Amino acid sequence: MRIPVGRVYRAFPELDRFTDAQGEQFVRAACKRDWRRHLHRVLLVVFLLISWIVAWLLVMLGASLLDRFAPTLHRSNAAFWTLGTLSILLFAAPIFLALLVKDWFLVRRLRLVIRARGTCPACAYTLLGAMVAGDNIVTCPECGMTIEADVSLDEVATDDTGRKVFMPSGKHKSLEFWTPRRRRIAKRLAIAAAAFVFVVLPLSWGGYEIFLRKQAATAAAERPGAEGILAFVEAAQPAGSSDEENGWTALEEVAVEVTVVHDDIFDAFSARTDPGYAYPDFTYIYAGIDDRLEGERLTAAEFSLQLALDTLDELRETGTLSQLDALAQHRRAVHQFTLPLSQPAINIMLPSLGSARNLARINAARMHLAAESGDREEFLAAFDSGLAIARFCAHQFTLIEALVSDAIVSLLHERARAAILQHPDAEWLDGIEAAIARQTPPLPPSHRFAGDVFMGLDTIGWFFSDPARPRFGRFSPQIGGLTGGFGTVALFDGRLGTYAENRDAFMAIFEPYIAAAGTDPVSRPALPTPDSTGLLLIDILAPSLNRTLNTINDRNTSTRATTTMIALERHYLARGTYPESLDALVPTFITALPLDPFTGEPLRYELLTPATEAAPNGSTYRLSSPGRFVLEEHFSGTGSAIHQTEVRETVFSPAAD
Repeated sequence: MRIPVGRVYRAFPELDRFTDAQGEQFVRAACKRDWRRHLHRVLLVVFLLISWIVAWLLVMLGASLLDRFAPTLHRSNAAFWTLGTLSILLFAAPIFLALLVKDWFLVRRLRLVIRARGTCPACAYTLLGAMVAGDNIVTCPECGMTIEADVSLDEVATDDTGRKVFMPSGKHKSLEFWTPRRRRIAKRLAIAAAAFVFVVLPLSWGGYEIFLRKQAATAAAERPGAEGILAFVEAAQPAGSSDEENGWTALEEVAVEVTVVHDDIFDAFSARTDPGYAYPDFTYIYAGIDDRLEGERLTAAEFSLQLALDTLDELRETGTLSQLDALAQHRRAVHQFTLPLSQPAINIMLPSLGSARNLARINAARMHLAAESGDREEFLAAFDSGLAIARFCAHQFTLIEALVSDAIVSLLHERARAAILQHPDAEWLDGIEAAIARQTPPLPPSHRFAGDVFMGLDTIGWFFSDPARPRFGRFSPQIGGLTGGFGTVALFDGRLGTYAENRDAFMAIFEPYIAAAGTDPVSRPALPTPDSTGLLLIDILAPSLNRTLNTINDRNTSTRATTTMIALERHYLARGTYPESLDALVPTFITALPLDPFTGEPLRYELLTPATEAAPNGSTYRLSSPGRFVLEEHFSGTGSAIHQTEVRETVFSPAAD
C-alpha cells in the first residue's frame, strides 16, 4: 500500500519506466473525473459506512458477551482497555482498507490509460501514425509528452515506406471486458443461479415442508393432550374411587365460601377502623408477630391477626369449617381442566392452588389454637383436613402442585410436633398417627416427575404439531409465547432442533431423577447436573430437578421426625421420662426407627436433663437432622462444578432451638 503523501506515482510499478513529469501526467489522466471516477467514490463511501456499521455491531456484541458470560470481568481495567483498543482498531481498519481499494481502482485506471493510449494521456491529442524513434519512444506533437510504445502489445507498425509508426490496435485483449473466459464464467454462473433458484431452492423448500408436515403428524399423534393428562391423574387415584365424588370440586367450593367470609369480615372491620395494609393473615396465629416490627407495620400485623381470628370465628359460625373438615373423607381428587388443541399444557392456569394453601394455613391456625385450649377433636379434624388437601395436590400432574403438597405437609407436621411437645395423651397421639396413615397418598415418589414429563411432552408436541411454529427454527415467534411473552431468546441460546430430538432430550433429563426419587440421598447415585442441552424448548421447559429432590428429602425428614417424636412421647407417657437413646423405643413403642434420609441412620437424639443442661422450651430432649447440603455452582473455562459449602441442621425438638 502506498503512503498517501509525496510522489504518488512512484508507488506504482507500472510508472517506473516513466519520468516524474510523465508519472504525474498519467496519474492526472487516470484521475480524470468521469462517471467511472464518481462510481468508484460512491463505492468507497458505501464501503466505509458498511464497515463502520459492522464494527459498531461487533463492539456491541463483544460488550454483550462480556456482560452475559463474564459479568464481573467486563468491569475490570483489562477488559476496558482490551475492548477499547479493539474498538479503535475496528473503526480504523475500514479507513486503511478504503485506501487499499482506492489504490486498486487507481492501478486499474493507470493500466487502462497506459495500454489504451491511441491519444496522448496528457492532452488527448491523437498519436496514431506518429513516428516511433529509437527505443520505441513516441513524442506528442501537441504537448511534447513522450511515451514508450510496447511492441508486445502490437502498438508499433510499419508504414509503406518502412518507417515505424505508433499504431496501437484498436481492440486490446486487456481492454475487452467480455473476454471468452469471462463469458464462460458468466454463463456457468447464470446456469448455476438458475438451477439454484428454479430447481435446488424449490426442491429444498418443498422437502423441508414435507418434513415439517410429517413431523407435525408424529407430534400430534404422540401429544398427550388433556385426555392423556387426565387419564394419568385418574390412574393415580385410590383403587375403587373412580365413581366417588370429586374432592377437588369440594375444595374449590369451600374456598369460595372462605372468600365470602373473608370479604364480609374485612368490610365489617373497615367500617370500624382503617385497616391500612392489613388482611386476614392466619400465619400470625401460629407463628406470631415478628418482634422487630414497629410503627405502621406493627399495627398492620396486629390488624391482620385480629382479622384472621374474626374470620375463624365466622367460618365456625357459618359451618364452613365443617365443610373444610369433610374434605378428609374424599378419596378421589382430580383437578379438572380444559386444554384446547391450540394451547400447550404449560399454559394451564392453577388459581385454586392459592386457595389450597390458604385453607392449609387455616387448618394450621386451628391446630395451634386447639393445642393451646386442649381441644383434641378440633386439632385432629384440622390436621386430618389439612393433610387431605396436601394429598389432593399430590395426586395431580404438575410439579408445582406436588411442591405445594410438600409445603402443606411440612407446615402441618410442624404444628403436630409443637403439640406433641406439650405431652398430649395417648388418644391424641393415636389420632395424629391415624391421620398420617389415612392421608398419605398411595403414590410412588416418581409420580411428581412423571406428571411433569406429561406436561413437557404435551408442550413439545403442541409446538411441533403445527408446521408453522418450527418453520423458522430458533427465530420462530411462537417460542416467546412459551415464556408468557416475557422471555427473550439471546443470540447464542441454542437451536430449536427437531421434535424427536426435543422429545428424547426431555426424557433423558428426567429418567435418572425418576429412578432416584424413591431413594434417600444417602444411598442415591450421583445424578447428572441438568446443564444446558443446546435446545431452546428443553432449556425453557426443564424445571430445577435438584430442588425438587430436596423438597422430597425435606418432606421425608419432617414426617419421620414426627413419627419418632410420637414414639418418644409414648415412652414418656409409659415411663414418665424420655429414653437415654432411641434404641429403647424399639420394639415396644415403635416397630423400627425411621432413618434420617441424609445419613441412613436414626435421627440425632440427645437427652437433656436439668442436671446437665437447661432444657429449652420445656423440652427434655433434642431431636435433629444434619439436613441437606447447601451447594454452590462454580463456573470456569472448562465448565461448571458443584461444591458443598455448608450443611444445614434441622432441629425438630425443641421447636425453636
